[in-house]
Amino acid sequence: MKVGIGNDHAAVELKMQIKEFIESMGHEVVNYGVDTAESCNYPEIGEKVGRAVADGEVDCAVLICGTGVGISIAANKVNGVRAAVCSDVTTAHLVKEHNDANIIAFGARIVGVELAKDIVKAYLNAEFLGGRHATRVAMLADIEKRNTRIYNITNTELSEDVINSMDEICRHYGVTNIRLRDIDKQWGHPSIKGMKSICEQVCKVVEE
Repeated sequence: MKVGIGNDHAAVELKMQIKEFIESMGHEVVNYGVDTAESCNYPEIGEKVGRAVADGEVDCAVLICGTGVGISIAANKVNGVRAAVCSDVTTAHLVKEHNDANIIAFGARIVGVELAKDIVKAYLNAEFLGGRHATRVAMLADIEKRNTRIYNITNTELSEDVINSMDEICRHYGVTNIRLRDIDKQWGHPSIKGMKSICEQVCKVVEE
């Protein structure tokens, strides 16, 4: 398994120990955090790790700041992220089993090294149970979709390189890219028929 890890200046030492511990379990670790005690901003780390998880760069991740709260809030702003703060072993395995959490977070000022290791171990060894829990996780995704509506419209008459680049950019930022096709034009601009087609194509995606 490929596990991301991120931290701010309050959790450098604990991050190093947890990174080594995860590697000792046989997992690959990708470090997205800072390695010095110089002050930094946890929202940037949380977003970076959240995007790595959402984009599939890593399978899951561990976030550490002073309390675990701020950095998890930042990660949860990224579409597709389900980050949970865990300060005990029971919560650590339940957030995976019941909530399919793809990120856990804890605080360097809240938990000690050995408890942090136990939390990480419980989370990484747990498996999502599915069933009724899958229904509820899907409901969480629906909430996210209803409250996040950003779209980009791309004309498919552009070059394939441009279209593919737009697809990649939109995927990275969690934006839906609407590819317009077969737009009727008059004097180089969409005709009335073309405008109607644009409206229909956009509405079809928005209403899905």
